[in-house]
Order: sequence, then structure tokens, then C-alpha cells
Amino acid sequence: MNNELNNKIFDLVSLVTKKLESKKSKENQDEDLIGIPVLFNLGKVENIKRSRPDGYGNTIEAYKNDFGLDIQNYRKLRDIANQIIEIEPYANYATVNFIEEHLFDWIIETHKENRAKNEPLNYLQDAFEKDLKKYNFYFRIHALGINSTFKIGQVEFTFFTNDLLLDYSKKFKEQYPEKPEKECELIFKYYISKPIAKVSSKGIQNKAKRNAQREVNLAIDCLKCFLVDESVNSSSKIMDAEYRFTDTFPNSFIYDTSSDKFDFNLQFERTDGIALTSLNKEKIERLFNSGLNEVSEFISSPPENELSKIIINTISSIGNYSSERNLHERVVKIISVYETLFIPLRKGKGLSIVKSKVLPKIIGKNELETVIKMYIDFYDIRNKYLHNGLEKHIDIDNLYKVQKITVFLLKRLIRLNKKLTNSSELLEHFEIK
Repeated sequence: MNNELNNKIFDLVSLVTKKLESKKSKENQDEDLIGIPVLFNLGKVENIKRSRPDGYGNTIEAYKNDFGLDIQNYRKLRDIANQIIEIEPYANYATVNFIEEHLFDWIIETHKENRAKNEPLNYLQDAFEKDLKKYNFYFRIHALGINSTFKIGQVEFTFFTNDLLLDYSKKFKEQYPEKPEKECELIFKYYISKPIAKVSSKGIQNKAKRNAQREVNLAIDCLKCFLVDESVNSSSKIMDAEYRFTDTFPNSFIYDTSSDKFDFNLQFERTDGIALTSLNKEKIERLFNSGLNEVSEFISSPPENELSKIIINTISSIGNYSSERNLHERVVKIISVYETLFIPLRKGKGLSIVKSKVLPKIIGKNELETVIKMYIDFYDIRNKYLHNGLEKHIDIDNLYKVQKITVFLLKRLIRLNKKLTNSSELLEHFEIK
């Protein structure tokens, strides 16, 4: 495998071409224009890399000191990088862009020297080992208030105390005595009195950050699963990490009727609440006792089988619909959780299977008839909304109960994962054929 990849990369050296400079017309060169600064010739600048992106952060061609790969040949480099990113340790600790950039540097260096100092995969491995580090990441959390620290999975929800900031300031002065203290203050300026998700992650910096964010997202989604009260309360603003926080500002619109009279009206509305999620120590303890501890323990280890991955996706789905302020969209997403878990091949038997196979396994006989009625209503709301554009009334109390039942199902799945390992065994357990 390595020999094959090395040979493919070697082949790209002969495809290096010189970038053609665009010619400026003599008319433009001789013309003095007010407002256009005079360009001075600073001489030749070494190691200038120019690349053309596709608008989504991907490079489609690149040149270094005027030599590089055009679009067609750069695509070949990207194909090689796509193969390498599936190989360990790159799969867990690097990004495809990291691989691509360093192999490009090796290609240009080899072309310039007209010889290879080492094999490209060895060059890549050296660069990888140099940049591989363990990081601690601190992400701000919006719309959350806490007065004590707690941990979900690998993520610690915390804040910078005054003592900790003073300690950091002391270390900064010792390491950088020549720098003003304000430089240290600027680092933490926007993190003072803010809840923070802290997590450790190993890898190339960008990959380590992405892995850390994945852990934070999962931990927050676990927490959202149990914030059912806040989720159904229209005055609540649902907490989230800053980098994925979507704050809905009040919106306005103007309307009139077909009347000949002036009857324009301006109306403001907002779909998101303003009350922050408050988690004091006592409430955190109640959440953990209600099952958050069980879910937190489950996500603390990497998924070990197919069912574990399905449960992780279920947690993310519940977290996602808990933040959905359009209740009809939320109903669609809630039902999607059940159909993703239990409806093989999506053959349109969702409600029948949920009624006859799933709910009887998780709901007591005394409540089963009432719960089934709720799910029939929610399926009807979902179908009319998706297929007819009708927005039927949603009973908030029933929405609350269905979300609670879905969290109970999640906990049940986690317990079943101790003896079941895949979706087939899960369907068999619920007697779904």
C-alpha cells in the first residue's frame, strides 16, 4: 500500500508546471490614476504560495514560487490525500488538508531540487509527528448560568475563577517578562464570567479542535435531552456552544389587505425566548439522578459497536429537536428518531410498529392506551404538516410527555447495549420483522 501511494506521489512531480502570469496592458501600466497607489518593485520574494479555493475551504490548484499543480493535476493530489486520511494515525489525528498541504510541499521541493531527499510518506510522517500535540480547548457556552462545575462524558462545564486567572497572569509574567500584562488579559477578556466547556484532545491542531467540538456537541446534546422543561417553555432560550449557537432575533414584517384604504401594519415577533438555562448545583444533581449520569457514562468511552453508534446518533437527534422552536418541525424530528431506530427500510409502517411493538415494551399497561393515543395524534400532526402544509394545534403537555418518553427510551437503549450490539438484534428484541 505504501509503495503504491509513494509511486503515485512521485508521479505528480513530473506534472508540476509553471504558472503563467497574467499580462497587463501597456495602457494600464502607463496610466496614473488618482486613488490607486503606486506599486513598488520589492524584488523577488521567496516561498510565496498561491492557491485557488473552491469557496468551501478546499484548494483546487496551488503554486509555490510560480511552480505547482493546475486544476486537473491538483485533483490527483486530493485523491491521494483522500486515500491516506483513511489510514491510522491520520484518520484520528490529522485532516485531509494537512496531508494535502505537506505532500504538495514535498512535490514542489522535489521538483526544485530535481531529486527526492526522502520518500513522500516519510516526509508526511515527520511533519505529522512534529505537529501532533495534546490540547486543552475552552469553548464558551451561551444562554447558560451555572454556579458549580460538572462533567458530562469527557467535557467539563466550568468557568474561570479569579484565583485561576491570577495564576495564569503570574505564569504569563514569568514566561514573558518583556510583554505587557494586557496581552494576557486580552486572551481571557471575553471568557470572564462565562460558562465554558473544557475538553482535552490530541492531534494536529485543526483536527484536535474538531474532535474536541464533537465531544462538546455530544455532551451538550446529552444535557439537552434532560432539559425538557426548558425545551417546551416558550420563554426559555436553549443553551448551546457559541460556535453553533443560533440566536433568533425579533423579526418584523409589514402587511396590508386588498382594501383601497391605507391599512398597512408593522408587526414584530420572535420565536425564541429570553430566559437563560439556569443550572444551580441542586438542579444539576437532579438531572444526573434522573438519568444524565447514565448517559454521561455511556458517552465517556468511544462507541464499540453498531448499536453504540446508533445510540450516539439518537442523542444528537434528541439534542437537535430540543432546540427546535418551530413545534411542528420538532414533531417531525421526534418521529424521525423512532423511525430511524425501528422502521426497517422505511416501508410506511411507522405508526403501526411504534404502537404495537415499541411502546408496549417501554410503557406500563395502565398508561399504554393513553400514550398510544398521543403518538397517533403526533403522527397525524406530522403527516398533515409534511403532506398538506396544515399546522394543527399541538398540545404542549402531550409534547412534554412524548419528549420524556423518548428520553426514557434512550436510557433503555443504553441498558440494552450491554447485551445487544447491532440494529438487527435491536429489531429482534422489539420483535420487529
